[in-house]
Amino acid sequence: MCTDRRVFSTLSRCAPGIWRRTQQEETSANSGWTGEGDARRRIVHYQRQYGLVDTTAAPALAMTQLYLYHSVAAPLAEIEVAWEENHAMLSEGGWKYVGAGRFELGDLRVHMIRMEQHPEDLRAGRRLPADYEVIDTVFTSLNCFPPRAVRRRPWEVLTHGVRVKDTPGKPVYADDLAQLTDFLPFQVEVDCGVSYEAGIPPLHRLHEMYHVNEIEAQPAGRTADAGVESGDTSAAGPPPRAGIRVTAPPDPTGGGAVVTSRTGSEALLRQELLHPS
Repeated sequence: MCTDRRVFSTLSRCAPGIWRRTQQEETSANSGWTGEGDARRRIVHYQRQYGLVDTTAAPALAMTQLYLYHSVAAPLAEIEVAWEENHAMLSEGGWKYVGAGRFELGDLRVHMIRMEQHPEDLRAGRRLPADYEVIDTVFTSLNCFPPRAVRRRPWEVLTHGVRVKDTPGKPVYADDLAQLTDFLPFQVEVDCGVSYEAGIPPLHRLHEMYHVNEIEAQPAGRTADAGVESGDTSAAGPPPRAGIRVTAPPDPTGGGAVVTSRTGSEALLRQELLHPS
């Protein structure tokens, strides 16, 4: 196994992502929007950083920093249920209450707040229905402080509105691939269907093989809420639970892979090969 740190130099860069689901007129076909009283919303914004961590055996790939922001807007009754469930799961997961909606577990920190109107909505001139509230939850690793410009990115994306779908074109199907030479140079982009037909296992198959979704203190195969589609009208889902442990099945070639996470951001991806290259 190669452990040259130069190979992993790019892993120190942050890997961000933004995900949102809104209930509004433009998404009525999928979100169940029927009028101004429907304004449910869920936003997920994450940024993580990877690097090599020294262990007793060999350097291990680890998530060295984590920032996870979750915001949900929903009717008051749904927010009440979510608020109680979130606190119950934090208590069940062993999180220590440190005051003012703040909890900690190992090197992870959580800040959860509840409000009638979100400051970013007021800034943008958006008004939630009178019976709505918002829960904002932020998970961070120790000493992880993204700048304000980074924290505001999902709200800037939300301000741009719903992404407009493109309209289908009128493709010409080639009977012979030789016809494509008339259009050189060009690049070809394909989706996952080609690799699937070629026999490459889909990602979910690897999740099943390595039991990635198995969470301690839960029945095997049960997973925590990882997000909702536009039609989901539920309030905030449960926060990630600490203590994920993933063990790969025995490798007949002599290799093995173990993923452990004692507190979340300590998630170590360790590959120990009997015959390292």
